[in-house]
Amino acid sequence: MSRDELLVLRKTLNELLDKGFIRDFLDDFVSAYVDDILIFTDGSRREHREKVDKVLEKLDAAGLQLDLKKCEFEVQSTKYLGYIIEAGKGIYMDPEKIKAIQEWKAPTTAKGVLGFLGFANFYRRFIKGFSNLVAPLVSLTRKNVPFQWNQETELAFRKLKKAFITAPVLMQFDPERETILATDSSGYCTGGVLQQFDDDGFLRPVAFFSKKNLPAECNYPIYDKELLAAHRKTQKSKETRITETCYYQKKPWQSNLDRHDQDNSDKNHLPLRNNGKRHSNKTKY
Repeated sequence: MSRDELLVLRKTLNELLDKGFIRDFLDDFVSAYVDDILIFTDGSRREHREKVDKVLEKLDAAGLQLDLKKCEFEVQSTKYLGYIIEAGKGIYMDPEKIKAIQEWKAPTTAKGVLGFLGFANFYRRFIKGFSNLVAPLVSLTRKNVPFQWNQETELAFRKLKKAFITAPVLMQFDPERETILATDSSGYCTGGVLQQFDDDGFLRPVAFFSKKNLPAECNYPIYDKELLAAHRKTQKSKETRITETCYYQKKPWQSNLDRHDQDNSDKNHLPLRNNGKRHSNKTKY
């Protein structure tokens, strides 16, 4: 399929999604992106087949046909949008992508660094402190800065490649489970991890996040930087839920954030929830 044909296909499928052919099922038991559709079930095989039939009926009504050679049915593990999703375990990186990272040679130009960072950035949710790790490499991509690959950038390059090998399997977010948002901050980056308890009571990561601070943000006290990380995560992520109500004294920086978000405060507010279950403090990565 040519690039133009692919663009037309994507436009058509997005229009069908907008018209609601499978909208009733989205985020319930269906995930769809462009021409990829994932149907998932936390139940019996019979229930799963009923859901598959519903989706197939919708696609047939829209005049769409599936290529059976590219379909998988009733599998426990599948590749979807660059990730491997395995029932009962979670989400992990595609081994082929990890291999590509490991075989990547040290860049010799700023453009080469951008290519490496662009590839690695796709999996940043798996990497703890991603922004902090890549900071020396990002500095090589600035305008009017001579390219100089030195010991610091080589070390950052190797650390990032190692992080891909040791990255944990992420737990699929479940809005019904107790959720913890833990944040941390360094001098110029803020970040943290969204976690949930699994069926065995272990606290597992759902996603890591990090972002470089603006110059003014670098001057915040450490507790304000960590609150800034929490604010960023709750504003950005669709899956974020905080389980316990937290009240804290307003700081000057938060007032600035309030003014910045006042027009969107209602839609950006994420309700707090707690399922009331008691869990151990065990952590499993």
